[in-house]
Amino acid sequence: MITFLNDKHDRHLRLSFFTSIIGVAAYIGCHCADILKPLLLQGLSDAEESVVVAAIEAMTSLTELGLFPTHLQCDLLTHTSPLLIHPNLWIRQSVVGLVSVIASLLPLVNVQTAIVARVQPFLVKPLLQLDREVCILSCLRPPISREVYDALVKSADVGQILALLQEAQHQKIPLAALPSSLSHIDHPTRNLLRRLAGAGLTEETIEQLIKMQDHLTRLQRQKKATEAIRSSSHQQQQQLGTISIEELKKPVPTHNCHLLPQDGRIDGSTLHLSHKGGIQSPNLAMNEEWQAMFGTTEDCGSPGKAAENRSVSPADSEMGHNAAATLPGSKPLAEGDKKGKIKCVASCKSELESLVALKCEEHLECVRKRRALDTLAWDTRLPPPGWRPRGHLMAHLHEHHGAVNRLVAIGDGSQYASCSSDGTVKVWDCYRIERKFSINRSKWTYSRQGGSILALTPCTTTQSLASASTNGSIHVVRLDKMTLANSLQLNAEKDGYVVDMHFFDTGSQSVLTYATVYGSIVGWDLRAPEVAWKLENGPRKGVITSYALEGTQSWLVAGTSSGHHVCWDLRFMLPISTITHPRGAAVRRVSMHPKQGSWVVSAISGNNEISMWDMETQSRHMTLWASPKPPLCMTQPFNNSVVGLYVGQGDRGAYVLAGGTDASLRYWDLCDPESSYMVCHAANDTLGSSSYSSRVVDGTEVIVETSLKPRAAPTAGEDVPRRGPDQPPPGHKDIISDVIVMNEPQRLVITSARDGTIKMWK
Repeated sequence: MITFLNDKHDRHLRLSFFTSIIGVAAYIGCHCADILKPLLLQGLSDAEESVVVAAIEAMTSLTELGLFPTHLQCDLLTHTSPLLIHPNLWIRQSVVGLVSVIASLLPLVNVQTAIVARVQPFLVKPLLQLDREVCILSCLRPPISREVYDALVKSADVGQILALLQEAQHQKIPLAALPSSLSHIDHPTRNLLRRLAGAGLTEETIEQLIKMQDHLTRLQRQKKATEAIRSSSHQQQQQLGTISIEELKKPVPTHNCHLLPQDGRIDGSTLHLSHKGGIQSPNLAMNEEWQAMFGTTEDCGSPGKAAENRSVSPADSEMGHNAAATLPGSKPLAEGDKKGKIKCVASCKSELESLVALKCEEHLECVRKRRALDTLAWDTRLPPPGWRPRGHLMAHLHEHHGAVNRLVAIGDGSQYASCSSDGTVKVWDCYRIERKFSINRSKWTYSRQGGSILALTPCTTTQSLASASTNGSIHVVRLDKMTLANSLQLNAEKDGYVVDMHFFDTGSQSVLTYATVYGSIVGWDLRAPEVAWKLENGPRKGVITSYALEGTQSWLVAGTSSGHHVCWDLRFMLPISTITHPRGAAVRRVSMHPKQGSWVVSAISGNNEISMWDMETQSRHMTLWASPKPPLCMTQPFNNSVVGLYVGQGDRGAYVLAGGTDASLRYWDLCDPESSYMVCHAANDTLGSSSYSSRVVDGTEVIVETSLKPRAAPTAGEDVPRRGPDQPPPGHKDIISDVIVMNEPQRLVITSARDGTIKMWK
């Protein structure tokens, strides 16, 4: 098997060595480690990068099997760590896999002393979890450009070029002036330096190339040896008299002969029947299926002339007539067409066309039904004409002992649910407020999950409620008996905990989707139950804070802590677009626009900002701004942010209900900005009025809130008649965490706060 590596012509043979050596080494045992080491290192300097990937993957597999001792693992890591900045992505990912495997097998002391020292020069920041591939990939330095890498490998002497670059770096010579500053170099080297400077060579790239000097030198030596072997073998072939046909400029002379006449006609007089019944025409030589697929070829002359030219027995003529009569899909000849030609359509083709037409009709019917359902779903949420929340407090609920993290409406009825950091999920009924119960209490309580419940969503098709906790558990509880119907436990080290959840039903699947703190968006099929699909957002774009599903369930948008809005296509499971906030502020909540199909509404950290983005054009169309700072300012943001967000459709257009860290609830009218107002102030705020206006800033429509001076309080000497003691302010005393709107038994706005209170407004 070792001789496979000597073949410099067939890369597949060298590739098969590294894929097959794993099983052989597992059979032999750890005694072959010293023999395999030089062979694996030889694979690192192979001219084909696919062979390099196979060699690194072989190292990873052999390390997982425990065939390499500790000193040999560190030695392999010394040779492979410079490849963390290789231009090839597959090579970088393979080296990251090797580093994570070695870090997971070695003790923590060896990891910090041996692995960190070898890997840290290629990372942008110190890293503790070297056993996680995702963390290593997110901290890697930018790779060397492919142009610079190929130019160095193809140069005459890599060591000389790197020495010149290092000398220029010590002498502080600019890279652009380097070819003219060094007078002792030859002309080809000077041209190479100019080409490297034009390819984007920087001082940081020079440092990376110096770290890869040993690998580049071995690779160049290997390429020169391979080219020498290939040139010598080519000379031997020429000396032996071997001629390559591909190198001949003239085409190979051939002789051909047409068996049929040029006009495609066959003279029936030249065909004779044998005693056993020969074939009179090519049409009779084909069976019925071939005739149906390819048709028949007859003489273009008149029928009388064709009958005279053919000498056919009555039996044969009857057979030909029956064969022509049984052709499926045959069409009668039209007047004016050429006589003697039959236009046929294969039965399989006609069946395919009819099937395609049927499927098109079914698809159009499904599209019509889906659009009708979407329209009906939005119309059922329409409030009565002229409805606007007035800020009248209907109920104050305080059963939760911790922060209320999420509110969700259950279907189109009167029930809604809340989850809290105290580990409980409570179901409430709005009819209890309508019937004026003496004590407003929750209808159901579920407290068997533990931890802090951060995410909550109703599963409408299964009449259940799904909740996610910080301990990594997901519980699906039936609403009729509040019993556990399904559960899932996530791996805390690999997956983390859930930050947001949604549910949708595709007909064949009831999918519960959830996003984890490590950047995974997973679809869990409750009917299987199993993972239906998984999207990896990655930590490079920040931690997922919220995400929203589009109405047709074909795409979703995830907001991150770094200000990214990542759009995923759920049909192909691919990211299709990304929008980044200009200030890089964190996205706190994401929701879909009720009318604009491609718009996303997101609450941004700071300045009480709410922006509306078009994921199709990747542009910002509108911004809601409730801050004393100038609109869309980029520096020193206002501390208050929107946390609770509800986007709805009114009789006049779309509106937004927003509450956040200032404990105030605002109503934003997107069609008439001047009609926006403050629904309820915070309990500790001084009552004052605000005005709202619309302006265009940098091509974006901005609705700005301007606070007016509060009304002057009466002086101590003035007598103000009072009927009784002052009523406590109805507003929240802490951060508003969520906002929803209920339709039954009347239109109510429900808000929750971090102090555990839930308030219902009319």
